[in-house]
Amino acid sequence: MQSLQQDCLTPDIIGPARAAESKTICGERINEGDVIDPPSNAATVTIDRLKIKKAIIADKEPNPFKNGFWDITIKYVFVYRLTFREADGEIIDCIRANSIFTKKVTLFGSIGTDIVLSTDLFKGERDSCTLDSDPFILVEAKALFIKSLQNE
Repeated sequence: MQSLQQDCLTPDIIGPARAAESKTICGERINEGDVIDPPSNAATVTIDRLKIKKAIIADKEPNPFKNGFWDITIKYVFVYRLTFREADGEIIDCIRANSIFTKKVTLFGSIGTDIVLSTDLFKGERDSCTLDSDPFILVEAKALFIKSLQNE
């Protein structure tokens, strides 16, 4: 079973931008991990080069109220660049930033099965991977015994 869901994320939902690098902007030192406050002379802040760096399955627990359903917590790490501009459009500075969005969903798993899955998708990666142009393989298998219905 597949699940597809799209979310429109705003700064209020994903929280403040945090520095992905240590940098000095307009004489203010910003250390990696610090919340980024725009310089006082910035009239606009733009975001570009947005991508998902990592998707982490943070928690997976059986739903206590629905048999066969699971409560899943996924954390998405976004990386992007912030550009600060003056009122005339002149660039003040840029900084790489990141934000983490946590999503909780309930999905149907099953009520019990003996299905085996195998994949080469992660190739040793622990949390997530980046898909290249080569295909990944996902094998789903289940053994069934079929009793002969012929008269003996």
